[in-house]
Amino acid sequence: MMRKTAIALRQYTIELETLTPVHIGAGGPPLLLNYDAALWRGMVWVFDVERVISERMTLDDIERGADPQINRLLRPEDYPAYARYRLPAPRAMSTQMRDILPLERDSTGHPYLPGRSLKGAIRTALLYWALRHRVESQRPQQATQHATPSPEHEPEYLSLIKRILEAQGLRREWAARDLEQAIFQRPTQQAQTEHTGASSQPRKRFDPNHDLGRALRFSDSAPITTPSPAVEVIGIFAARNSRSQPGNVTSRIFAEVLPAHTQATFILSIDEGLFGTDDGLDESLHAFASPQYLLRASREFAYRLTKLEYDYAFSAQFSAIAAFYAELAQRIKQAPRNEAYLQIGWGTGWHAKTIGPLLKLTQPGQELLAALITRFRLDRERGSTPFPKTRRYIEQDGQPVLPLGWVRIRIPELANEPASVTAH
Repeated sequence: MMRKTAIALRQYTIELETLTPVHIGAGGPPLLLNYDAALWRGMVWVFDVERVISERMTLDDIERGADPQINRLLRPEDYPAYARYRLPAPRAMSTQMRDILPLERDSTGHPYLPGRSLKGAIRTALLYWALRHRVESQRPQQATQHATPSPEHEPEYLSLIKRILEAQGLRREWAARDLEQAIFQRPTQQAQTEHTGASSQPRKRFDPNHDLGRALRFSDSAPITTPSPAVEVIGIFAARNSRSQPGNVTSRIFAEVLPAHTQATFILSIDEGLFGTDDGLDESLHAFASPQYLLRASREFAYRLTKLEYDYAFSAQFSAIAAFYAELAQRIKQAPRNEAYLQIGWGTGWHAKTIGPLLKLTQPGQELLAALITRFRLDRERGSTPFPKTRRYIEQDGQPVLPLGWVRIRIPELANEPASVTAH
């Protein structure tokens, strides 16, 4: 008998193109204009601050705490010599001092897209897809697609959410753990359990060795050299009764972004060995660890997102945003079998990172969502309606023009797959 291989990777190429600006943050403090960066000739110049200080300040300056503002240490003509990089600046920055959220960059200073961003978005889509189709399979045969399940046919995920609401001392960051374990982890006959606070309900401990995430591996993209990143104004917009207005000056954020039409390539590796689908996952999860299902789930989740976001933008009279989502919905419906759409990175909003879109499909789900919002103070006890009330959009001349983070992904090896895997 042939011995099983510990690691057996099946690899696929993922080609990505940004449809709207994408911001993947570096995770550190923002760049401070006039200290870390400066404006000159319509560009944001980001400096090697350590070099500026070491070459342009004396030891006496440093000891007496002299203010290291760039305009005191450098003339504009010196900027090119001390800049790490420069980016086009939006017009709104010309008269305002602002912090700038930097992009994640590699050791050479080039931006790139981390594989974890792609993996997180696809994991959310898989969770949505799996839970929704469990609902469909549990409904009585005569029920229509939009009927509310009867109590005796209550979807499993609703029961799990109710248990989450009953748990004591549970942090909201881990509130979805039970749901993810129910879908993505291999059931065991003697599962280790833990108790949460005063709750009498045991919870299976997180087991990374038998989680779907172990079988799916996404590489980081190669460094992105073209097109050049830019700085954009991100406005925080709120829906109002009759019209929407951008907030005051505190509701704008400046961020480095990868512009639309930026292209990147990733490698998706599916581990089919002992530590992947072969032994690490239950047989019922094997289908999840396939590129066909990753794409199908991503398309379905993206289509649901476009519906929610179109409704929000239309009711708020954000005409450019509504038009974008109307067009995107058509693209998703007509997508080839080896293509899907995702919303990744910062500023994409609560819907893109949770199963909230699933809960909003049914009345029982909406009631549980309201309870979750209250339980974890997701709206900061403001009683916001709708939830979430605000969105972050690219802003031009005071108007929202584009959402953040939408990308198209394509797996060229699947171009000849049967059309049945593309059902939405």
